Amino acid sequence: MVQQYFYPKRLKSNDNIELGQEDSFHLIKVMRAVSGTPIEIVSSDGEKYEAKVREATIPTPIDILSKVTKKFELPVKVTILCGLPKQNKADLITQKATELGAHQIGFLEMDRSISSWDQKKRKSKIERLQKIAKEAAEQSHRTRVPKLIFLDGNQEIDFSDNLVIVCDEDIAKSNHPFSLKKTLEEHPNSHSILMIFGPEGGLSDAERQLLKDKGAVFSSLGPRILRCETAPLYALSVISALTEL
Repeated sequence: MVQQYFYPKRLKSNDNIELGQEDSFHLIKVMRAVSGTPIEIVSSDGEKYEAKVREATIPTPIDILSKVTKKFELPVKVTILCGLPKQNKADLITQKATELGAHQIGFLEMDRSISSWDQKKRKSKIERLQKIAKEAAEQSHRTRVPKLIFLDGNQEIDFSDNLVIVCDEDIAKSNHPFSLKKTLEEHPNSHSILMIFGPEGGLSDAERQLLKDKGAVFSSLGPRILRCETAPLYALSVISALTEL
């Protein structure tokens, strides 16, 4: 498979560039690229180009060839906002949600969150997750890297998105008819969606009421109860199936 890298500037066909030190090392030492090896480069404005290695050195000189016209992003911008999970589940969510097309990925401390991110370490945690997202975006050949964010609580949630959906396990338990598929079909013109998921213990009654008061739509992900790291990935897959397949 052709390797892809992101480049921090705008590009055009026939440009000549150098990859950064880290990407050059990966391309030459890990992927064993040689002169003439084809690769793909995504510019800062999200345009993808076919390219080739001019010389197998570090930094690596690259010849930009032609623009790729195929679309690689979901037709709807989806932000997933997850209650802070325990252990390293944030890594898994970030990696897989990036592969599945999330536009933005966020974590927030909720009433039932088991984990807590020390304020002094939050910046380094987000930077590490941002790196995971970049690598996953390259691997899945996306044309943008999702932005990683952290929120202190529900009061910080931005409700300016076209549609805010809370995926609530209590709806699945109650046989309520509000499925995610039905919710999306009832809002066909939503081009930007914010999806909120609780942590391992789910949402508290106070959080449900706050989100309802702000106009969020509550939805089920089916009759089964999903783990906190599974739910956002399932939801992204449903959106992909309804909009891309």
